[in-house]
Amino acid sequence: MDAITKKPVSGVVVSASALGANNPKEVITDADGYFYFTQLPSSQVNLQFGKKGYQLYKRSCILAKEKTTLKINVEFLPDEIDDNPGDSEYPLLHMLDAR
Repeated sequence: MDAITKKPVSGVVVSASALGANNPKEVITDADGYFYFTQLPSSQVNLQFGKKGYQLYKRSCILAKEKTTLKINVEFLPDEIDDNPGDSEYPLLHMLDAR
């Protein structure tokens, strides 16, 4: 969820990697901010949450068990607002805001 608005964040890429594994599995959150992994090994896993416009968030050593549902609450902090129009993905919008 967005740490400021407290609303679900869709489109977040969630990566899960078992400790010592080199091939993380990835899923994307739905419109309600939920995600689901299939065939995740029963072991400790590291989770990483990422979406453009938000700070990267990591959770380590989460115990995943076969056929078990875990509820993980994550509050995403928005990236800092950059006042430099040259670095913006939409520089024209920054120029219009500056007037």
